[in-house]
Amino acid sequence: MKIYYLSQLEKTQLMELKKNPKSDLENKKGMFFSIGLTVVLAAVLIAFEWKTYDQTINSLGQLQLDDIEEEIIPITQQEKPVSYTHLTLPTICSV
Repeated sequence: MKIYYLSQLEKTQLMELKKNPKSDLENKKGMFFSIGLTVVLAAVLIAFEWKTYDQTINSLGQLQLDDIEEEIIPITQQEKPVSYTHLTLPTICSV
């Protein structure tokens, strides 16, 4: 079994010989790009124009609501705050 080591230049020359001009996709790059743009534009237009309708269910049966008792909250009155105006501050005496 022989192992051949090729330089980079030899590899590129060998690859250039194997390439078929018909299989080169560089020439068709613009066409693929325009096809992609067309497909994306069509998808966006379809997404914006898509219509949906409300789906209603025709028969839900009889709806029975039980009477809910309302809790009666008594009215409260606010108490007057305690006034401390009659109190005096202690005086400081010097000794």
